[in-house]
Formats: sequence, structure tokens, C-alpha cells
Amino acid sequence: LPDVLEQLSTMSGMKNMDEIIRYLAETRLGAVSEEFAIGNHILRRNLNLNLALDRIRERSESKTVGRVLNLLNEGARRGVDVSDAAKKMAESMRNKQMIIRERSASLSLQRYTLLTAAAILVPLILGIVWGISQSLSGFGSGDALAGSGIKFDPKKAELVLATVRQVFGIYVVIHAVEASFSVARQEGDVKRAVIYLAPLAAISYLVFDKVCDL
Repeated sequence: LPDVLEQLSTMSGMKNMDEIIRYLAETRLGAVSEEFAIGNHILRRNLNLNLALDRIRERSESKTVGRVLNLLNEGARRGVDVSDAAKKMAESMRNKQMIIRERSASLSLQRYTLLTAAAILVPLILGIVWGISQSLSGFGSGDALAGSGIKFDPKKAELVLATVRQVFGIYVVIHAVEASFSVARQEGDVKRAVIYLAPLAAISYLVFDKVCDL
């Protein structure tokens, strides 16, 4: 649509909406010209401008197209040079598209960060922490406490470590679920969480389990 407006901005002195529709219909602008060609056909057949504009709005199913048509029609009705209005609208739409692209890129980066953290970073860190805890506990041997007077119970140590590993594993899965819903909310559809949930939870737990077994 900005390309169409920029093309229209080159036509100075155009102050009639009928002329605008005819010009856009005859200009090779792809699907846009096809829609305006339908409006132009209505004008030639019924000479009804409002019907032609309504038909273009309905077929485009775009609020932006509707606003542009209203502004152009209002400008033409007041006898304003449409080229100036078209140029300003084109610049405004270009700026808006740039902002949307930048915001989309930022959200994409956030999504990748969430997914990477849930799938790799969090399970990796927790797996390393569990491995360090296992090493420090002197699991399987009381040699580290020999002569200290402290009684070491291998069975209790094993039970504690097994419990910690289970809790960490549950947390990894819960974090994957939360990340799935966060990404889905950013995409504007919570139902899409189902797409991420199963594979993300499986990958994160597998990473955690493998790190623990190293």
C-alpha cells in the first residue's frame, strides 16, 4: 500500500476521487490495481462513488485500506491536491512498518532466549549443580569424614541426592511449561503453547538427565 501511495504522490493536480480510482486501476500495481479496477467498473456502470469505495473496502478486508480511502476521498471532496496527502500517508505507513519490524525482531530475540534458556541453559546449570553436590557429599564413601568424629551414612546421602535430583528434574519441566506459555503469549495465541510444550519439556529434561549422569 505505501508503494501505491508513493505512486499516487507523483500525480500532482489530481483532486477528483473518480480520477484517483481510474488512475490506480490502470496502473500496473498487481492485486491493488485489480481491486481498484473493480471499483472503476462500478463507477463507469453506475456512477456511484460510495458504492465503488465500499466494494474496494469489503474486498480488501483491511482497516488500513479503508482509512486511506476515507482520507483520499475527504481530501478530494475538499479540493485538496491528493498527491501531497498521499505522500504524507506513505511516509507515515513506512515509519509504522519499520517500527513493527523492529518490534517483531525484538520479540523474536526474546522468544529464542526463552526457548534456549528452557531447553539448554537451565537444565545444564541445574545438572552441574547436582553433580557438584554429589562430589562434595562424598557419596559412596566415608573417607572424607574419617577422623572427624562425624558419622557418615551413605544411604541417607544417596536418598538426599536422589530427592534433589528429582526436585531439579521437576523444576526443569515446570520451567519449560512456563517458557512455552510465555512464548505463546508473545505470539498472541496461548493455544500455541501446546506446540512448544511437549518437545521443550522433553529436551530440557533429557539435557538435565544427561548432565547429571556425566
